[in-house]
Amino acid sequence: MVGKPAEWRWPAFSLRWLSCLIEVVATPWPRAVWLGPYSLHHDFRPRALLVDGQFPVSPVVVLMGAFVVATTIAFARFQRSDLP
Repeated sequence: MVGKPAEWRWPAFSLRWLSCLIEVVATPWPRAVWLGPYSLHHDFRPRALLVDGQFPVSPVVVLMGAFVVATTIAFARFQRSDLP
């Protein structure tokens, strides 16, 4: 066990908000475009679907891959728990 969930709450929360801030700054400002790839939200473009009607395939594949990996890890950890 790496640590209690509460120990990871603030770093994860800070990373998420920092990522949002980077995306908000890098999107409209041409001089900060280089920051865009460092955001967690850079590849996920809901505007393409909502405004342009394009269905982006690669973000969906990345999200589904993350879902499968997280579900597999959770299932493996749950099977090893000592619940009755």
